[in-house]
Amino acid sequence: MSLPAPTRRLGGEWPPTPIGRGGPPTPARTSSPSPSRIGTLAMSLAAPSPAPPSDPVIFPPTNLAELHALHQRAQAVRDQLESGPKLKTARQALLARAQADLETAKQNLQREKLQQMQHETQLKTLQSRSDDLRVKLNTVKKNDEYNAILKDLHTNQTAIRQEEEAILEQMAKVETLTAEVARLESELAAKTRDYNEFVAQLETRLASQRTLLKRLEAALTQGESIVPESGRETYRRAIQRRGADAMAAVDNMVCTGCYVQITQQSFNDLHLPDLLVTCKSCSRILYFPTALENLLKRDEEVRPRKRRGKAATNSSD
Repeated sequence: MSLPAPTRRLGGEWPPTPIGRGGPPTPARTSSPSPSRIGTLAMSLAAPSPAPPSDPVIFPPTNLAELHALHQRAQAVRDQLESGPKLKTARQALLARAQADLETAKQNLQREKLQQMQHETQLKTLQSRSDDLRVKLNTVKKNDEYNAILKDLHTNQTAIRQEEEAILEQMAKVETLTAEVARLESELAAKTRDYNEFVAQLETRLASQRTLLKRLEAALTQGESIVPESGRETYRRAIQRRGADAMAAVDNMVCTGCYVQITQQSFNDLHLPDLLVTCKSCSRILYFPTALENLLKRDEEVRPRKRRGKAATNSSD
């Protein structure tokens, strides 16, 4: 006679401690974890979980609920692919605005430098005229001419002081604008680097999304086999016209697409695997969000309660 193989007991040692003669079984000794093992365990728990795979597994759908989920996922990927060029255009607009701001600042700087040069030229002209007036002042013999030249010299000196003040103001403006141009050039260089990095990442992500979309569309083509053959043409037309919005789940006899209660006949037809049911209100393809077995099981649980209720009513009568 062979004895059954011993099973491993949770929480105890293996092999079990033998029972001594005439005494109770010796309790199993449990060893407390060492500090080093506790530290290792804490580190293992604190370690970050591995990153999700870059190439997700796509399983072919087995029911209409999974088929709708694949359509929604494919639609989300299409939306991302459509938004990619828009994001790139928005970044290009920001970069173009930074370039325009830099060009405007450079033009302002050039204009202020030109005005400074004009004031410096005018100052040299006034200084040369002052020198000529001083020469004439030393050679004039008449008092009236002397006073006239002296008056002209005073007027010329006033104009020289005004030009010097204007030159100082222009130098301050040029200095401010030079710093502004340097700042804008630095910002433009940083934005250009960011834009190039963004475009590279965007192209990589879009390429991955295009590959994913092809796999999703292949799974959707394969998943058409679960659609009842009599309703496949209706299914294709609905998907072509409305995309992922062509299908809706039924929750408590209500279409979750238009939130209108379906008829009892439509609810009964949903239990038939060879029939494609559409909503009478919004024309969406209907399906149960849970497995059909769960619905049937729930119906079987409801029927005995109704029978017991009727039996109690009859007995009371």
